[in-house]
Amino acid sequence: MIFWFIVKSIIWFLYKLVFQVKIEGVKNIPKQGGALICPNHVHFLDGPLVVVALNRRVNTMSKAEAFKPALLGWLMKKMGCFPVQRDKRDFGSLKKCITMLKKGELVTVFPEGTRNGLEKGKKLGKGAAFLLMSAKVPLIPVGITGKYKPFGKLKIKFGEPVSFEEFYGMEKDKEVYEKVNEKLLLNIQNQLTN
Repeated sequence: MIFWFIVKSIIWFLYKLVFQVKIEGVKNIPKQGGALICPNHVHFLDGPLVVVALNRRVNTMSKAEAFKPALLGWLMKKMGCFPVQRDKRDFGSLKKCITMLKKGELVTVFPEGTRNGLEKGKKLGKGAAFLLMSAKVPLIPVGITGKYKPFGKLKIKFGEPVSFEEFYGMEKDKEVYEKVNEKLLLNIQNQLTN
């Protein structure tokens, strides 16, 4: 835990040194209990930004390729990241997420599955919807705006927790996942426009 805090502090210092970061809505993060944090994805530095913006430890699902440089992979794991195979259905990573969420931990997933997926008009995958339905935890929608360039302005906004209780018990219905994704997307978009 001390290692995590020290590394987080160093990363936060670097973010403040290089960017003008504005954080909103941290009060919306539950002090205890599991929640699925779902930001839009604009840059590879989004994951660390979520980690440093929060006071609670957060686990982050990251693409498996990011773990390839051994030292970086080791550091990412120490900071709560775990790999997901994006080119196939990675049930192992999904099970790991569900276990963490049910244990009361925070987990970050990027429902776009790639950077700027919303801008490119890509549909959300079913992973985040599956996690919300399976773990029965609230969603924390997150909007990240701005430019990752020296002294560029960045804003990260955490929305209020959103329940998906109305969909519990309907996991077998494929249409329900589309409705969950619509609600998920709407809540992320609301953080980008407000």
